[in-house]
Amino acid sequence: MEEEKKQEWWLAYEITLVTLAFISVLFIWTDNAVLMVIDRFVWLIFFTDVLVRFIAADRKWEYIKRNPFDIIAAIPLDAIFQTARIVRLFRVLRFFAIARKYLGTLYSIIKTNGLDLVLSVAFILIFGAAIVAKEFEPSITSYMNGVWWSVVTTTTVGYGDISPETGVGRIVAVILMLVGIGLIGMITSSITTFFLKDGERKDETVNFIQNQLDHFDDLSDKEVNRLIAMLEEMRKEKEEQEDGREDSELGD
Repeated sequence: MEEEKKQEWWLAYEITLVTLAFISVLFIWTDNAVLMVIDRFVWLIFFTDVLVRFIAADRKWEYIKRNPFDIIAAIPLDAIFQTARIVRLFRVLRFFAIARKYLGTLYSIIKTNGLDLVLSVAFILIFGAAIVAKEFEPSITSYMNGVWWSVVTTTTVGYGDISPETGVGRIVAVILMLVGIGLIGMITSSITTFFLKDGERKDETVNFIQNQLDHFDDLSDKEVNRLIAMLEEMRKEKEEQEDGREDSELGD
């Protein structure tokens, strides 16, 4: 019971970090004094989190290799260079760490066909395009309007309330539309591929285990140990899926 409570608090903490990351990104190009103070607070939390995790890690270099975006996001580059505020985008990639830890099936789908890389690139392009739009498009006077335009263009909804007027803006719009079309297709194919392969893999594994059990008396010690390891792996996968469903219900 105590362990479950600890997991719930830890999940709430991770979700809070991602929420704060989204907040800091939404005001990425705002010079309002209050919002700047909020961003400094968000940065301090991220910096402390990364520092504590780094100190607690037994293998420091392995931690750095596994969490490059977290480390980059913790460096206060935007305090020196205004254009370096785009580094805040890396904070939101923390979402993938949560998906990997708590939502086993979702993370597996995201990892299928390199979808995780595509999503990361698409996310950075969308928010990066908002910065470009604000700088070059006369009709886009704020970063939030730029984000709105980027999202609408990427999803190919095209409300038409904001349209690019410059050559740079139109080029960016074309890139976003192509990214949106490709992203939708990539998500669909990744979900389909995951469930097809997952079902085939489980069927093959179950059939193999059943066959081994039918000839259990003839198995060597090595084969028995292999069978035990396979069953243990299946048990872990089942527990991860159940934990993911429970965490999803908790979030709802």
